[in-house]
Amino acid sequence: MPTAMPPSSAACWEKAIAARFGFAIDEVVRTPSEWKRHAAANPFAGDADALAKMVHLCLSRDPVQSNAAKDLEQKAQAGERIVLAGGALWIDYGPNGAGKSELTPLRSRWSAQRTLHRGPLGD
Repeated sequence: MPTAMPPSSAACWEKAIAARFGFAIDEVVRTPSEWKRHAAANPFAGDADALAKMVHLCLSRDPVQSNAAKDLEQKAQAGERIVLAGGALWIDYGPNGAGKSELTPLRSRWSAQRTLHRGPLGD
């Protein structure tokens, strides 16, 4: 198995999906070694307050801006934590989970590009 994917892999997938299904989406492509680095960077691993099923790894095709976690924290509810670690956002939704979180609609409504790269979040 190759340890690195060509930089154009995401672009190739994006074009293929657009051609086949008629709409464009951003693709996130990671190598096996990148997945291992993400797992090792989990800021909530070993945290007694974090429930593993409530911790989400949010990946982006492009580098995440350093202020992304702080911007998302403005919408976080009690018990929710957001950390930028290992080049990705980690969200601990806490005991209430993602279903009732104010962060969940934000992740759905905006593309990763806008939410994580282009600035402040709207209502």
